[in-house]
Amino acid sequence: MKTCIIFDIDGTICNSKKRQKNFINFDAKNKGNVQEFLKSLDSYTNADHSSDVVIPIGVSLLKWAISEYNPDTIFFVTARLSSGRKATEKWLKDHNLFSDKFMLVMKPSYKKNSIGNFLIKELYKDEKYKYDVTKKIQKKFEVKLAVDDKHTNCKVFENLGIPTIHAMYCKLPLN
Repeated sequence: MKTCIIFDIDGTICNSKKRQKNFINFDAKNKGNVQEFLKSLDSYTNADHSSDVVIPIGVSLLKWAISEYNPDTIFFVTARLSSGRKATEKWLKDHNLFSDKFMLVMKPSYKKNSIGNFLIKELYKDEKYKYDVTKKIQKKFEVKLAVDDKHTNCKVFENLGIPTIHAMYCKLPLN
């Protein structure tokens, strides 16, 4: 069976906090206003990624994992919406973090109706999304390692029997 590693992007190899601060309306999310939160998330996803900064220790960890496990494929499994695929791939390529060996797996974008409202009542939680994606990956690959900055996502990987690193080094400033 082919082997792989799974890496998150934000908070793991990329500090996107400045862009998050400028676009994401977490108050709306906390108050249950799904429409306003998703509008802000859509803006964040499609905004210019040039303010995103590489997390050097995260990139070192990625390079170590590649060297240690020599995987056939490296999956970037991110909760970023798929509508931002081009910008995310560009950012990864601009920082020499993307090649033929890498696969980018992104959360499906939420659908909108003709007046621009999102057609959902509930958010697709990151943990559920990462569980669903990882189960699909495990059908074709032996997952040697998963790295994520969110404790809840790390628990998902651990519960699936995957060795996991919780990237807690990411309490980073906004600049």
